Amino acid sequence: MKIILPIILSILLGVAIGASAKNSNHPHNARVGLHGMLLFSDGHSLYASHLPMFHTPHDMQLIVRFELANSVNHNKLRNTLVNSSNYWTLSPERFGLTKLAQNEKGIWQFTADLYSDHFERGGTLELPQQNIIVKDVIFRQQLNRDTPKTAEYIRLTPNGVTRQFYARIIEGKPGVDHLFWINSASSLMQKFSIEGMSTSLSNEEIAHQLNVNPIKVNAYYLEHGDLK
Repeated sequence: MKIILPIILSILLGVAIGASAKNSNHPHNARVGLHGMLLFSDGHSLYASHLPMFHTPHDMQLIVRFELANSVNHNKLRNTLVNSSNYWTLSPERFGLTKLAQNEKGIWQFTADLYSDHFERGGTLELPQQNIIVKDVIFRQQLNRDTPKTAEYIRLTPNGVTRQFYARIIEGKPGVDHLFWINSASSLMQKFSIEGMSTSLSNEEIAHQLNVNPIKVNAYYLEHGDLK
């Protein structure tokens, strides 16, 4: 009995430690939660950009191209996003953000409510319980807290469209979630960066970097509060 008891205790301790490690690793790796997203369109496709924060499960910048399973609503949303001055957001069912980010090929689906304006800040529910079909992962990276040395932007939309969207790559704190679009069908650079950690750029600064007329630069979304 004196020999058996330590063995039993050792087994139970091993099981407990294993379960604890599994539980502690799972939420971080999977990033399961309610992941709100900003919606935009280049006039051809629909895009969604995860609204990030510097804490789990939201510490990932992720931008995808998607479709609505309902083709009528898909076309309605695309046309609305192109012709309205307001942005839209979606509030989805809970899912693992990491799993979605790693799904570069194939199709990932989830259900979401679509709102005009921000779903957590008084937005209006317009299209409830829509089936979202993710077609491509455009950009992904895990956030870190290191202070950035440059403000870097990446083009999200393909060549040939007249609404060319750019997003700021969120390098560290203080961060800013910034999207703008250029009204031009000309081929524009894929990336550009500006020295310094400025959390805002003027239309003139952006136009200078992209060699376009400032009148072609259009603000779309700018958020500082969630990334302090």
